Amino acid sequence: MTTDEVTAAANRWALADERAQAVLAAADPSSRRRTAASVVWVLVGSAAMAVALVALALVLPSDAPGRSVTTTVVMVAALAGMVVQVVASIVVRRRRGVPPAPVVALLQTRERHAVRQAFHGSRPVPEDRRRVVDAAATQAAAGQELVVLCLFAVSSVAGLTTGSELWPMFAAAGLLAAGSTVVSARDAVAARRWLADRVIEAPSPTT
Repeated sequence: MTTDEVTAAANRWALADERAQAVLAAADPSSRRRTAASVVWVLVGSAAMAVALVALALVLPSDAPGRSVTTTVVMVAALAGMVVQVVASIVVRRRRGVPPAPVVALLQTRERHAVRQAFHGSRPVPEDRRRVVDAAATQAAAGQELVVLCLFAVSSVAGLTTGSELWPMFAAAGLLAAGSTVVSARDAVAARRWLADRVIEAPSPTT
């Protein structure tokens, strides 16, 4: 790496560290006691809803009132739930003074991947990067992104089972959401294990 690249990388990590301090200072200590059970329940509940929608589509014809009403209600409810989750997350972060963007947003793709590998336990963590990894794990462990993705997946399945001509779009969206959900679930579980195994001292926002 050139001198300019080294300087730019150092600046990115310094800014990420500042954001990490704010995240850890505002973090609820009880969040470190989260287990993987809630992640499993979110996934199971979403999968059960998706299976029920598919079963409904197989049993009832596309022009059946019960099918169209049910799928429409589920799709609208899931989309409304997504909006509520996003708004609630923004409100909580503003009240706690936490930056709305992820800690790793300022980092390059390979650097973000390195942080993710770190709290997954597959990569050693340099001491000067540990706070960024802890904060990124704290955000991933919250599982808010997972809930939004699951709701999006359910809404996509509901749209797919309406019998609309737009079914290819709903199918593509559902597959994308399903893949993203798996990644988010793995991150949430790994982050919760990382936090459970560590003693993290919440820094002052002014340090």
